[in-house]
Amino acid sequence: MRWSASGAQALLEAAVRRFRGTVWPGPPDGFRLLGAPRAMRLVLVGTLDGRRVVVKWSRPVTATDRVARALRGGKGPREGRILRTLAERHVAVPEPLGYTDDGVDLLLLAWIQDAEPLPGADTATHAQIEAVAGLLGRAFAAGLRHRDLHGGNLLLREGEPVLLDLGGARLARHDGGAVRELARLQHGLAGGISRAGRLRALKIWLREGAVPAVRLENLVRRVDREARLVTRRYRRGRDRRATRSGRHYEVFAVPGGGSGVRRLDTPSSWPGALPAWLEVDPPEASPLKSDGRVLRTRLPGRAGDVVLKRYEAAAAGRLPRAVRAFRKAVWLEHRGIEAPTPLLALSGPGGASLLVSDHVDGATNLHTLLLEEGRALAPRARAALAGQLGRFLRRMHDAEISHRDLKAPNLLVTGEPLRLVIADVDGVGRRQVDWRRRARDLARLDASVDARATDRARVLRAYWDAGPRPPVDRREFTRWIAKRAARKRGPSGLPR
Repeated sequence: MRWSASGAQALLEAAVRRFRGTVWPGPPDGFRLLGAPRAMRLVLVGTLDGRRVVVKWSRPVTATDRVARALRGGKGPREGRILRTLAERHVAVPEPLGYTDDGVDLLLLAWIQDAEPLPGADTATHAQIEAVAGLLGRAFAAGLRHRDLHGGNLLLREGEPVLLDLGGARLARHDGGAVRELARLQHGLAGGISRAGRLRALKIWLREGAVPAVRLENLVRRVDREARLVTRRYRRGRDRRATRSGRHYEVFAVPGGGSGVRRLDTPSSWPGALPAWLEVDPPEASPLKSDGRVLRTRLPGRAGDVVLKRYEAAAAGRLPRAVRAFRKAVWLEHRGIEAPTPLLALSGPGGASLLVSDHVDGATNLHTLLLEEGRALAPRARAALAGQLGRFLRRMHDAEISHRDLKAPNLLVTGEPLRLVIADVDGVGRRQVDWRRRARDLARLDASVDARATDRARVLRAYWDAGPRPPVDRREFTRWIAKRAARKRGPSGLPR
């Protein structure tokens, strides 16, 4: 299949000649890569016959890709047809110049001059949010259904949004699907927008999307429920990356038995060198705990200090503890909860295992900060720390993460402004966190610190105000926390 816009036939022919003579991944002379390369598609920018253009160059990789190409044509023509339909229906998209899947799978687009990236949801103006909502509503009315729409798929041209990457989109043949599409948009674009801002955007989207009149409160509840499912599926998919070799991680075998996983930006020599340190300390290592199982050191090929944590063998049939901790740190990373970056985990032939993580420089654990330096903290700094802690804990729970060992020594405080980091990820759990479980986590932390009543109240107030209105009574929730914290402190009333 081949198509070109009026006056662009020569450009398409020039692109076909240039790319047909290039071995994948190239790129051809005069072109450079835009964005990260992918095994099945590259996006390149260059000049053809004096005109600046963007080329999407695709190839089938899997058997599914080859079947889809045989039945539906190449990816370039499929996306090109969607772009033409949307442009005809007055949806702002890049200008398609041509496409073909005859020998080489290409989509040729006009370069967008003076384009700017879309600002983050938390910094976008009301006008920008409303403009994006209107654009996406018109796209929905035109039949567009997109399973991977996020901020990177939009640009601003002269202040107006333009819809970019439609490789994961299709044109629906029937009406409906509004709840699912809105849930995808809430997951991909609406994080950080206030509830009032989301409601304004929703009204514009409904109007532009020609959706029949609906009761707004019911629609919001349905969209929120579906968005939680969309987000959960998305996160679980990203979590699986650390279980297999791919673009981000490598699963490897340890000589003599055992296995491990590492980030691909770590030295490839580590899997062969680190098994020796399951029993022997690296040179110039310094212990961070008295039992000698947690060490701070430097490793070849890595700037900055790292932390080595050694684990005893897990029970037969269980995942090695270091590998399990590596995966938990990845869960936190995907949910925007700070923890030391996991670099490598391996288990030896006997089952003992080792975790390597980045060291968080300049950090103080919350227990030490409150016990030794708390009296020296200015009132403004104490209030800021309490508010930050409450918002951090709410964000963690809303991301469906709990911690069965959430204590002050396991939280690091660093940076200016203050940031909180989970130092010990062993107690992290991935589950729906109901409000009684939230109370248990907060009570565990409350019982581990010796803080003023005003600071405790600030933490709880920040936690309460940081998200949607909870489905429990605030006084009852406070009583749950106080009762559990008192039980954990014991008769002395002191942290234990």
